[in-house]
Amino acid sequence: PLSGWRRLACDMLSVGGSTVAYQGLGVVTSLVLRGALSPMQMGVWQGLKLLLGYANYANLGVSKGAARELAIAAGSGQMALAEHSLNIAFTVNTLTSLVYGGGLAVAAVWLGRNSGELTPAWSAGLLVMAVLVVLQRHLTFHVTILRCRQAFALTSWVTLVEGALTLALAGVGAWRWGLAGLYGGTVLTMGGTLAFLRWQGVRPFRYEWQWAEIKRLVTIGGPI
Repeated sequence: PLSGWRRLACDMLSVGGSTVAYQGLGVVTSLVLRGALSPMQMGVWQGLKLLLGYANYANLGVSKGAARELAIAAGSGQMALAEHSLNIAFTVNTLTSLVYGGGLAVAAVWLGRNSGELTPAWSAGLLVMAVLVVLQRHLTFHVTILRCRQAFALTSWVTLVEGALTLALAGVGAWRWGLAGLYGGTVLTMGGTLAFLRWQGVRPFRYEWQWAEIKRLVTIGGPI
């Protein structure tokens, strides 16, 4: 078993190495996308990615608050209370991502009723984002909790798997089928990364609800 400075060095190497590899895969993917898509299509994709990024704020910091509570519980030994907070945070995270995704789906349907050169691309993209929002929030939550539990080797593998799948599925899909291939490849990438976590034994959380605990977690995680 690794401990002390040796474990620190191994964790730094795994996280640093996977980050560098992910950045390298990202550079290749970016070049593929810019070769496969027109400037207008790239503009649509970058705009959709902004909407996907804003989904991180939808739960008002509940997941961050639960992650902080887990870190404190690891030192105090009150893991039962931390697990309760994690389940509540997971529930809020799921519901808020569904609401956010539902809003994107409504916007996609409304936009699809209009005419324009890029209207189909935007409408289809918003529908895809409605799905990706839920998948991404699940993935991000699991990775955050795994890091709090110091499972850096596993999170490093998740980074590599996501980067490789993005290039293999989203990149190749965009090269072969344009924006439609990019949309489909991105959904498959997110789903495949979540499947990898399940394959590695990461258990799902339970659905729990408690208003007082939600308010407390928002107070802690909101500023974060």
